[in-house]
Amino acid sequence: MKILRESSRDEYFKFYLERERRKSRSQEPVPATPDRRIREMERDHRDKILPYRGHVATAWHLVALNSEDFGRLLFYDDAGAGADSWTRPFVDDYKAQADYRLLRNVAARPKAQASVKESHYYAEMQQGKWVPLQGDNKIALRTLVHNEGDRNPSAKYYVHDGTGRCLAYMVLILQEKLRFEPVEAFLCEQACR
Repeated sequence: MKILRESSRDEYFKFYLERERRKSRSQEPVPATPDRRIREMERDHRDKILPYRGHVATAWHLVALNSEDFGRLLFYDDAGAGADSWTRPFVDDYKAQADYRLLRNVAARPKAQASVKESHYYAEMQQGKWVPLQGDNKIALRTLVHNEGDRNPSAKYYVHDGTGRCLAYMVLILQEKLRFEPVEAFLCEQACR
């Protein structure tokens, strides 16, 4: 991982709100002040707020990930999906398998590959309609919290925003339909309060 420069919570919030407006083709301007951006995030996008609940940010950076870093990102745990799970391998004790939630391992599973092929991210990336995970399509990462890394010891960072885009990009790379390009991300380093 290469640190490109320092960043801030407000820069991430502004970026996130601008991206949401582009996605929905909204003409509404992003709030002009940090306080108003915080209020909008708290009201409409609570689950995308960083630092994560009960933690404080110790540093914000804009970073570039190489292919190894990207493959070792921690993907969310879809425990409630049961047999439809993408993250949990189909073994009796999935937790016995180390690194079962790493992005590269999730993307290699047939169930995840079949599902992601239906996403617009997959189609648009494959057609070259936008540069995956750079510029206006950056992702947001945070350091691991609690025991997230216990069963996934190779992971250092959790994909906080951009899981659908990350999965589509990784599947296309594994299928050799796209060549890896460095991934840009906001990184929130955090600690427990």
